[in-house]
Amino acid sequence: MNSSTIWEISSVLDNFLLPEIEKDGESLLESNWGSPLLNQWKVFKFKFQKNYGEQKADFHFLLGYIPIISVNICSKFNFESSDVELLPIENISGERFFVINPCFCDIHILNNKKSKIEYDSDGNISWILEPVFSDNPQRAIFKIPQMPTKIYVDDSFVNIAKNNKWKGIVFIPRKKKQISFIHNLLKRIHE
Repeated sequence: MNSSTIWEISSVLDNFLLPEIEKDGESLLESNWGSPLLNQWKVFKFKFQKNYGEQKADFHFLLGYIPIISVNICSKFNFESSDVELLPIENISGERFFVINPCFCDIHILNNKKSKIEYDSDGNISWILEPVFSDNPQRAIFKIPQMPTKIYVDDSFVNIAKNNKWKGIVFIPRKKKQISFIHNLLKRIHE
């Protein structure tokens, strides 16, 4: 994979139905999302609420940040099983969907010096306003531990979604620190 851009995914709530999952599923996702869950997972039921609208989207988001997709959309991607778990859920009509659970987390990719970060009084990261990445993780989908409610994807993911004109999701381009000429030269010498 030779992706040039890192994108943050975000939900679009306007006009779209909002999914709500059973409490046990919600608790499991809230406490373990981003960690492997298949061994603890059962097919939870969910329903769509009309909080923001009545349209079905291609991407819906549980709790505002956890993406769910239909079987049809799932078939368009070739996720690496070590990077992503697809957790089955069903709506009250029995229609199958999948929770996207990104399990690949890269602690070293965020450039803390170049990123715009808000810290709490204890010096811990409370929010990353503008992340800047040091490198590309060579993954279609990943997370960073410094901001566990955000998902990042590569160009291949974005291209599939845009080519299919999927609704309910937006992509925010994020910056990568430019690698210096000297760094590139040294890298080539050591290859």
